[in-house]
Amino acid sequence: MATTVRERALNRAFADLAESLVNEFDVTDLLQQLVALVTDLFSADAAGVLLRGLPRDVQVVAASTESTRVIELYQLRSRQGPGLECLRTGKPVSVPDLDAASDRWPLFVPTAREHGFAAVHTLPMRVRDEVIGAMDLFMQDQGALPASDLSGLQSLADVVSIGILQQRASDQRRMVEATQEVLHSQFVVEQAKGMLAASAGVAMDEAFDLLRHYSGYRENRVVEVSADLAAGRIDPSVIIEAGTLRRRPDTQG
Repeated sequence: MATTVRERALNRAFADLAESLVNEFDVTDLLQQLVALVTDLFSADAAGVLLRGLPRDVQVVAASTESTRVIELYQLRSRQGPGLECLRTGKPVSVPDLDAASDRWPLFVPTAREHGFAAVHTLPMRVRDEVIGAMDLFMQDQGALPASDLSGLQSLADVVSIGILQQRASDQRRMVEATQEVLHSQFVVEQAKGMLAASAGVAMDEAFDLLRHYSGYRENRVVEVSADLAAGRIDPSVIIEAGTLRRRPDTQG
């Protein structure tokens, strides 16, 4: 690929990734897009991505071919290989000749060779010191990757890593906010139950029944009625009276 054509293609790749990242995205789809880009733009015959999850487990999240997925899964099962080494060290792993790494990865190398690969180059997916994954590039022929290729590949991996970490941070914030909302709602309901129990001279369970009945009558959530009661927007006597009317026997029949 001529340099100018290559540069335009790489710029287009960054633009496509940026467009994906500014919108809601699925991590698996994004990483599948990444492996497709790197095999199209660089001299890799196949690519796969190992990704650390939030509980710190490692999974195969993307692969350009089924053979690559098999190799990546075997790498996890055998607990050895370039991706796992990259995840441990946070540094690129370059093996221009897989046969020379047989002692290094005695289980991984024969599997990769059986699937037709003679070299592998792995880049960390990282943001500063946090390594969240590794991108394996598999080659059918022995040889090193040019420094310019490694630089471009690392840049693509870094952009995607930033997007993934931002999404995770956003998800964690939403979880914290949701938990805080639940705890606050529970506090408000308990406060309202206490006010009703004291006003009506009833047990807490019966006070909650009064809240539920009034909420159903007004077609509001219990927490909304509780908040109005706690803030003084509803007088306890109104809720108590609604409960009294509910229990009053029908005298018309």
